[in-house]
Amino acid sequence: MFCENCGTQIEDGAKFCPNCGTPVASSSEVKGFVYNESAQAPGAGQTYNNNYNNYQNTSYNAGPQAFMPLRTDRSLLIFILLTLVTCGIYLYIFMYYMIKDINTACAGDGDETPGLLVYILLSLVTCGIYSYIWLYKVGERLARNCQRYGYSVTENGTTVLLWFIFGMWLCGIGPFIGWNILINNTNMVCMGYNREHGVG
Repeated sequence: MFCENCGTQIEDGAKFCPNCGTPVASSSEVKGFVYNESAQAPGAGQTYNNNYNNYQNTSYNAGPQAFMPLRTDRSLLIFILLTLVTCGIYLYIFMYYMIKDINTACAGDGDETPGLLVYILLSLVTCGIYSYIWLYKVGERLARNCQRYGYSVTENGTTVLLWFIFGMWLCGIGPFIGWNILINNTNMVCMGYNREHGVG
């Protein structure tokens, strides 16, 4: 029970309030109210509900996302072997992840490399012409961003395009040289990105 004068909690059986000395009523009734020991203190439930609502309305913030280093070990030899073994399927898997890493490493340069689905659809619609446009733009973007990360490169989109178009006359090795340029420049851009984030 509680003292009717000062509100101090009083042990059962006490005759006087230990705080103010006011005589304790013989029953638990104080001024017409019955004390219920299982009841919460005034405002306790409201405080709990407010805190719970605040928690529910506050979005969980896990802090900054963990940095994931980009791949820097792409190899022309592995690219050719796996493309042959999978009857060309690996080419599209390789391109998907390469595009993803290029867009991550080159973010902020004002450009965006179209994804694999756009590449396939537009290449089909334009009877393969778009694939050369795509190769040129990727080569140019990689060359710009290699310089951005402090690497000196001489091969750009024009070089890549020439190897793909006219290199076919060199026993068909031109496209492989073009892919090698794209792979090496992608590796360099990813190394620069990793280094900028304290890795490598």
